Amino acid sequence: MSRGWLICTGGTLIIVVALMRVWIFKGSEMERIDIKREMEINNRAIASLQKKIDILQRKIGEVNEELKHREIVQKIIDCESSGRHEGIWGDGGRSYGIAQFQKMTFYSLAAKALKSPNPPFFRGRQRGDWKDREDQIKLLAWAVKNGYGNLWSCYK
Repeated sequence: MSRGWLICTGGTLIIVVALMRVWIFKGSEMERIDIKREMEINNRAIASLQKKIDILQRKIGEVNEELKHREIVQKIIDCESSGRHEGIWGDGGRSYGIAQFQKMTFYSLAAKALKSPNPPFFRGRQRGDWKDREDQIKLLAWAVKNGYGNLWSCYK
């Protein structure tokens, strides 16, 4: 009787071991599928984050470029007029104001600026006012940003 129990137990044991191997194999397969899914999810998340990082890096570059232009504009203003506007004439009476624009240069640059993708917004007339302090600053900033800074002797 005990021998029959052992045989039965042995047979059951073989079946249990066989089932365990199947479960282990299936479990491993399921783990691989779960890991693969998690990797796909993580890879999509990483790609999304990389896009956001790229956008932020581009914006940081744009901000740094804008700060560089503003610094150049400020240096030109400091050099040309010491930041003063009213009654500040230069070049033998041909240049006026905070940015020391000559009348012809101002309106020539304003015409180019107004045709550009990002024109300055002038407070006065549509094409700006040569003697307006804010219009001079805006046009100077546009000029520096668009490669016309060398029109000022103080541009370096």
